[in-house]
Amino acid sequence: MPTRSRRRPGRIRHLEHLEARRLLVGSVDGYVWHDLDRDGGRRGDEYGVAGVTVRLITEAGGLADQTRTNDRGHYRFDNIVPDDYFVEFILPDGTE
Repeated sequence: MPTRSRRRPGRIRHLEHLEARRLLVGSVDGYVWHDLDRDGGRRGDEYGVAGVTVRLITEAGGLADQTRTNDRGHYRFDNIVPDDYFVEFILPDGTE
């Protein structure tokens, strides 16, 4: 059975000025790995470290976000508003 609908013209009784803004966001990502030769660069035989807590800290010292590295040692923070940040790593117990 078909349904019927009616459309009626409406009036705008109050219109406010709305300002549209575009918010630019970014991301921060990286890897935590066993740097076997301690050169600061990652080679193919240097494997990622899973389970490392990674904190994104604002310049004022506040916690913006927190995550853990995946099984390949990768971490990522998305939708980060422009600002200055620090990245803090908390190693699992028993790691150096």
